[in-house]
Amino acid sequence: MNPLAQKGAISIIALWILAILAILATGFAYRMSLELKLSGYQLERLKATYLARAGINRAIYELERDTTLNCDALNEPWSNNPEAFREVLVGDGTYTVSYPWTESKKKDRYGLIDEERRININQASPHRELKRLFSLIAEGISSPIDADELAACVKDWRDPDSTESEPNGAEETYYQSLENPYHCKNGSFQTIEELLLVKGVTPEIFSNLQDLITVYGDGKVNINTAPGEVLEALGLKEELRDKILWFRRGEDGLLGTEDDGFFETANYSQIKTTLNNFEELSQEELSQVRYLNYLISRGRISVSSSYYRINSVGVSPGGKVTKAITAVVQRTGNGLPRIAFWHED
Repeated sequence: MNPLAQKGAISIIALWILAILAILATGFAYRMSLELKLSGYQLERLKATYLARAGINRAIYELERDTTLNCDALNEPWSNNPEAFREVLVGDGTYTVSYPWTESKKKDRYGLIDEERRININQASPHRELKRLFSLIAEGISSPIDADELAACVKDWRDPDSTESEPNGAEETYYQSLENPYHCKNGSFQTIEELLLVKGVTPEIFSNLQDLITVYGDGKVNINTAPGEVLEALGLKEELRDKILWFRRGEDGLLGTEDDGFFETANYSQIKTTLNNFEELSQEELSQVRYLNYLISRGRISVSSSYYRINSVGVSPGGKVTKAITAVVQRTGNGLPRIAFWHED
């Protein structure tokens, strides 16, 4: 072979080798870059997770230091404490413990929210409380809903028998006839999201219900924390419902502030006297207070709470990654809260 041609061939081969090595090096560098970014992300995610857990621990500590165990109201530090729960700095990251607040112009409050302010769907009377609850949310639903039918379907889902309730209940036969069949629970709800499996309950209906229902507690509703819709679902008419809410708001007209009124005991006479001292009760309101006594005698009203929901969000340094954790804790007799529910997004 001509020496010049030989040198040319060697040069071409060398160039190809260099090109292949360059491609391999570029690919290796790209892969290493991805792995470094992934490792960095995992580290930031881990930091955000522990920051969210720090928020949970801070919330539990607030419950442990609460000394007013006989009654609970929305003006206590566990319920609204921005200093302890709003964008709290831990190292270079933060945590926030909050919940949506629809009872004033503020979008969020910073703290825990008690579960006993809601209707327990395992304990609620289907033809009274559940029916009223479905009727109350009907105005916010785009499609007409049948409160009687929905209440009957909820009853059938949770009761142990296989007999359909009237009108238009649903048992195993209905659920097995669906395109994607599943069994009727015939047992208590374990989460409120389980309600979406019940005949007739659409995502829109659930969205309007989720802040008014719970599966925790013994079925008693805390009259110091329950919103107006829950008081109505229990059967209180507008006059007494508004009087209770007005009393709870105090002089500044805002729930969850220092001047809030609250009931110290679930006692008919005490509630009647407290409301009458706040503003003299009308004859209609007095008759409603007597109905409230009926609810107390049936074990449907309390002034304290045992279960609390904690929504904690951890934000890693620089705000790169967020992590949300939701926990429900039960305040026990020995003062040490017990985790009843835990979910990480």
